[in-house]
Amino acid sequence: MRKNFALCLNDKYVPYACVTVKSIAEHEKAEDEIYIYVVSDFISADHRKTIKEVAGKTNVEILIVGDDKLADLPETALSWSIYAWYRILLPDILPSVHKILYLDCDVLVNDDLDDLFSIDMNGKSIAACVDIETHNPELYKRLEYDANLQYVCSGVLLMNLDRWRETDRCTHIIEYVKEHPEKLVCPDQDAINYVCRNDKMLLSPKYGVMVPYFRYEWFMREYYTEMPILIEKPCIIHFAAYQPWIYFKDKSMHSYLWWRTFWRLHSFPEVVMGYIESYMKYWIKMVLIRFKLAKPGTRFYFLDMYYYHGKIRAKDVYKRMRAMQNS
Repeated sequence: MRKNFALCLNDKYVPYACVTVKSIAEHEKAEDEIYIYVVSDFISADHRKTIKEVAGKTNVEILIVGDDKLADLPETALSWSIYAWYRILLPDILPSVHKILYLDCDVLVNDDLDDLFSIDMNGKSIAACVDIETHNPELYKRLEYDANLQYVCSGVLLMNLDRWRETDRCTHIIEYVKEHPEKLVCPDQDAINYVCRNDKMLLSPKYGVMVPYFRYEWFMREYYTEMPILIEKPCIIHFAAYQPWIYFKDKSMHSYLWWRTFWRLHSFPEVVMGYIESYMKYWIKMVLIRFKLAKPGTRFYFLDMYYYHGKIRAKDVYKRMRAMQNS
């Protein structure tokens, strides 16, 4: 089976992308024909060599592209990264590819994905997992579309490139961004969701497990029967906002899988040093706050409140599920 993957990144993100590449390669089967397309505006010679070494026998193409189509994007749309927008250029960058799985570089593949690549997209442009914001009514007021159409996460995106080319999806997304910059919070994701609001499929959350899936009761109730799979054997893990390589963001119950893959790279000591540095900064700040040596409003006081909750653990999730069953 042919399986096409795409990663869009800058040169600094190569160490993390290599974990994603390694995880894809390690789940390749003898009968598979896997192609990984790494898209960027620059990848150093050393990093090109490393990516190839990590991929092993898996086919990797490093594509250096221009971003002329994205030149006039409003500043609001670039609040994250220009590289996030490269995914919408894939239909033009890869004119002979029919279907591709786009992955953010904080993603880990944990299965061979035969079932995912066998999905009939029924002429739809995208297939993706539900985003945790899908039950936020304010989101649909902002983007002005029906909540019944739902909102998906674009970090794991199965793209029907033939459909994108037929409908000129790229142009429509760029036009939407230019016409409605004030509506964008998660820029590329918002735009993709709006333009493809009637042209998408929902995937099982096992194809893009995120930490918030285990924090919100509404999600756990809605996907109750799938929860054991999401805990024990997810097909794809998306560490969105909870990157394992940053100490205070390392909250996922699946972080050990990321680190296990990372250690097999035998490279990038700077990632380990970065984790140690984030650990030290976190606890220095905590001490300053605890002894009131840092005042509210100062940079020494600021500690992202989003990460104060503890690490998600499987036993705690199962405990909550039993409580929900009995309630």
